[in-house]
Amino acid sequence: MLSEKIFTFSILLMITMSAFFPFSLCAEESIRQQYGASEPPLSQDYRYPMIDRVGFLSEKPLKPAGFIFKVRGDHDLIGKGDEVYIKETGSIPIVLGRYYTVFKLMEAMTDVKTERRSIQYYLTGIVEATRKAEPFLVVGKVIQSFRAISLNDNVMPYISRSPKIPVAESVKGLEGKIIASEERAGMIGQDNVAFIDRGSKDGVRQGQIYYLYYQEEMRPAADAEQKIRLPRVNIGKFIVLCNEESTSTVLILQSDREIYPGTKFHSQN
Repeated sequence: MLSEKIFTFSILLMITMSAFFPFSLCAEESIRQQYGASEPPLSQDYRYPMIDRVGFLSEKPLKPAGFIFKVRGDHDLIGKGDEVYIKETGSIPIVLGRYYTVFKLMEAMTDVKTERRSIQYYLTGIVEATRKAEPFLVVGKVIQSFRAISLNDNVMPYISRSPKIPVAESVKGLEGKIIASEERAGMIGQDNVAFIDRGSKDGVRQGQIYYLYYQEEMRPAADAEQKIRLPRVNIGKFIVLCNEESTSTVLILQSDREIYPGTKFHSQN
């Protein structure tokens, strides 16, 4: 009798709970995918603490303020706390007490379709100009090291960037493609930084979110001459971290399958 009462109580409890919780919380994502329910809106701000290490592509070459030609101690690996010697180029005076971004100039990328050539600025760290050694020679201290800093790395004035990125409305009808990942990896995934072929002249600005997609083509019949395009399938999304005139740097927020250079994106609105 006791077991029957427990069983009856369990059934009643399940019925009662189902009235309040008709679906499992774990089923939320599956339901959204199957029935096309809209995603909850993103918060008004997105935080990216590593914003200072984000590089960029530029068609216009920037003149460096100087370059690292020696490290105190003459060791190979340059990191935080090391003292370095910076040779000024004379294009921009180095001011004592100010911070400067250290960067490498990577091999230029060329868009096959447009033949546009972009130079990659790969940021490696931040140095503080501490004292003058002699004319056109400045001693600096490495404040931050994002990646391996090497001799002949260039320096340019440091511009502070807030890690808080307000989410902004995307450009209606905008389309484009991924150029490459910042690390030049063949495959791009979630949390990777990449470059796209759209910039400020296209209306792209920080905080906008765009969706990556693929679109297949097929012949409606075996003997059909022309192919038809199937509906687009979203496979991920990214947020814009910073932009130049014709390119932008983005962070992959989501990737449901492999993303490669050339993967297309569009706005949802």
